[in-house]
Amino acid sequence: PPRSTLFPYTTLFRSNTQARDELTHFLRSLEIKVIEWSKAVALTKKPNPYIGEVIDAGFVHAQAIVVLLTPDDEAKLKDRFFKVGDHSSERKLTGQPRQNVLFEAGMAFGKYNATTVLVRIGNLRPMSDVAGIHILHLSDSPTSRKQFLGKLRIAGVVLDDEGVDWLSAGKFDSL
Repeated sequence: PPRSTLFPYTTLFRSNTQARDELTHFLRSLEIKVIEWSKAVALTKKPNPYIGEVIDAGFVHAQAIVVLLTPDDEAKLKDRFFKVGDHSSERKLTGQPRQNVLFEAGMAFGKYNATTVLVRIGNLRPMSDVAGIHILHLSDSPTSRKQFLGKLRIAGVVLDDEGVDWLSAGKFDSL
């Protein structure tokens, strides 16, 4: 069968590029073709595309989209908005993905729900609007990696997991 192509989306600016690189290494160990940012730029067929055009080109040309959520920003609720019973993450700075990643994750999930896989690395601030959606916590454990492969297969990704390299390719726990 033909190899699948993925657009692993995470922000490229001031973010955890190491996490993106580790995810790319893991995906390539499964013989999955990854659409890199520069390739997505070229897919727009424009010398100076808008960021949204690049993201859309990546989405359109990928067989599946992996949105990597990492705690690159910190956020908390302003004190004046606290309510009794609020989760503790509302009162203290808690790691969350960059705002553009959250917005673009919504774009991917809204337009390509059946082929978008949401994964997180590290501890994230709860997101109330997605509280019922299963977001896989990707780690170095074989169980986590196998669950991720299951999600990729459900999204239609053709991958090669016959060997064992994918069990150690990409380091996620140390990020």
